[in-house]
Amino acid sequence: MNYISGFVSKADALCKMAGLGFAIQGVRDICSGQVVSGAKEVLGGLTLIKLQETLSGQIGWIGSTVTAGVQQGRRMQGALLSGAGVVATEGAYDAVSAYRGGNAFRAIQSACRSALGFAGAVAIASVDSQIVDLAYQTMLFTCISAQTIGSGITDLKNKKIALGSSKILLGSAGMLGVGSLAYSLFAEEGRPVQIAAEKPQPKDPEICIFTSYTTDDPERLKMSRFVAKNHQEYAKAQGYDYRVFEENLAPGSLPYWSKIGGTIKYLNGEVSSCPNPKWVVWLDDDALFTNPNIRVEEVITDHTPHFSLRALGLASEPHVIVTKDAVSDLGWTTSLNTGVLFARNSEESREVMGKLYEMRFDPAYNCPEQKGCLHEQEAFHDLLQGEPMDAVEIIEQRGHRFGINTFERYNHFDDKRDMYLDYSSDPWRNRFHKGDFIAQCTGMAVEGHTWGDERVRNLRRECIEELQKKALPLSDY
Repeated sequence: MNYISGFVSKADALCKMAGLGFAIQGVRDICSGQVVSGAKEVLGGLTLIKLQETLSGQIGWIGSTVTAGVQQGRRMQGALLSGAGVVATEGAYDAVSAYRGGNAFRAIQSACRSALGFAGAVAIASVDSQIVDLAYQTMLFTCISAQTIGSGITDLKNKKIALGSSKILLGSAGMLGVGSLAYSLFAEEGRPVQIAAEKPQPKDPEICIFTSYTTDDPERLKMSRFVAKNHQEYAKAQGYDYRVFEENLAPGSLPYWSKIGGTIKYLNGEVSSCPNPKWVVWLDDDALFTNPNIRVEEVITDHTPHFSLRALGLASEPHVIVTKDAVSDLGWTTSLNTGVLFARNSEESREVMGKLYEMRFDPAYNCPEQKGCLHEQEAFHDLLQGEPMDAVEIIEQRGHRFGINTFERYNHFDDKRDMYLDYSSDPWRNRFHKGDFIAQCTGMAVEGHTWGDERVRNLRRECIEELQKKALPLSDY
């Protein structure tokens, strides 16, 4: 392992320094009119940087797998994996050396040797034949694409501009195409994705979901318990911890602040059923899981920048995730909606939640019945306006792959608050669509009526019952 680590540390440093240097010089050459040489240097620089990212992300996983193999008696697997690691790292080191020496074609050949060595390491370490096949096909196609690009660069040097450019474009298209396959093959930090794996049932749950409501309104209580059953069924199916608190978790302030007070309790390890969570998830008592086949980890991964960007300091991982809010005609607008809230168990999350919780006694955020303010949601908005925080990620309700905290609601008159609620301006991206992960009947009146129907009804309950009917069933796979 020391032998492998030595090569990796050299190749890692050389790749990063040489890659950045080549890319910057290439941009300068292009700006000064030397398009061909500049393009070659930019392409080579980006290739080396990508190689450096791969080495940085994979060596820890390879090393831990070798160690585990030896400890568990799988000496043959450990030996083969060590050999594959040597091939991968020596190829990377030779690629950097060749490129620095001006031999682009040999550099690409060495990079291919490194890629195939790593593919072998993945295959040896894996017990899943599907991963073995995917690893081999991915790396093989990468090599073919890289060789096509290398041939194109050679043609450009020989002034075969059209042919060289076409090869480079073709090879680049191949690289982009294989990217989607590589993403499905490797999870974060380069670990193989488990294909058709069983849903985990940890003794100490890492994902903890909760909601809270009070019991003073019998009609509201029935609806809240109906929603809590939906939460409980989802958590059980996915192996998560779920707690419902029929109390105000923010003593001395309005129950709206329970989500913040409760999240702090989880982050401080004060909830016995979930003493050390990785993530805490809050849902309002009018929000439902409408696609139980999506896991919380998928959502978090989807909104976490790639580890290579984080390693280079170009992005940071989120600690608190909330969605944007719909722009409405109610007279107020906030940049976020706290109906669904994800909080990582970290010092950054505790700091954010702590600062927000200190605002709970401010009269500006404690109006009754949402007449004039939006309580903790408005406080969170104002907190971030005055003190931007990198730890907080405000995502689109319909962003990458999942619809999260989308709205199911319609225009009506709220008899209790004596006001007409017009949601016709809600954009498409905010509205619920079948297949969304989580949706909520936000802003629907407990005592209200619709246009042309003067009967006062519990429109919130009706909305939630209809939303539950639109939810997808749990799949068997």
